[in-house]
Amino acid sequence: MRILRIASFPLSCEKFLSTSIMTFMASLGGEKTLEHIWHQVPPDYYQKGVSENLLQKMWHTRKLKIVLDLLGNNHNSILDVGCASGWFLSEVQKRNPKAVCEGVDVYKAAIEYGKKKYPTLKLRYADAHKLPFRDESFDGVICSEVLEHVVEPERVLREIKRVLKPEGIAVVEMDSGNFLFRLIWYWWTHLRHGVWEDAHIHSFTAEKLENMIQQVGFAIKKKKRFNCSMAIAFQLQKSGVNEASRLAWTVDPRRLELLTSSV
Repeated sequence: MRILRIASFPLSCEKFLSTSIMTFMASLGGEKTLEHIWHQVPPDYYQKGVSENLLQKMWHTRKLKIVLDLLGNNHNSILDVGCASGWFLSEVQKRNPKAVCEGVDVYKAAIEYGKKKYPTLKLRYADAHKLPFRDESFDGVICSEVLEHVVEPERVLREIKRVLKPEGIAVVEMDSGNFLFRLIWYWWTHLRHGVWEDAHIHSFTAEKLENMIQQVGFAIKKKKRFNCSMAIAFQLQKSGVNEASRLAWTVDPRRLELLTSSV
């Protein structure tokens, strides 16, 4: 059994991770570091995958459709957490041409590649555990197939919640962890020697992910299974947003005046 350890993080990323997690993971030792796993993946992995591999094209184009349907297209600012080299975000931008689209990823080579390929995107080398943005900065936030790769997925979800505007929409998507996915994933990473071997730090099921989402204070508005139920996507808002909006309408003196004058 291989054990992952955190080692040789760039200082700008390492300082964002808690000392306890760093110490614990490093003490385990292991054959691979996270940084080594990232560098197995070519910076243009997704661009080549969707153009040259039928299975990747089917998987990612269907995922894109589902995420776009849940995200909507009336946003001024969109953040992609774990954007890799920006292929997915570039497709989202086509649906939201007026939006400022930003992405963060800890894989520096992918970010540098994406900056050159997609000059209209704002891509940043940064850690999802400590997003470099102010509170309530974005109308829409995407986190697609990322949480299983990070050290503290709950912390990343809390960061997404922090930077999301009160009426904003977040879409979190991941594999469902069902038997069919696990079977195909084993074939993809082991039997065909794929680049993602050992990349999943955490094993999720749809139920485990849903529970974690609710624990951090998100309200689940919609959820969709797709790709033969091997993947699931959640449309999220901050809990209590609709109720707060309803109360604001009720007590706003200007609206009360309008209601009174119309009687």
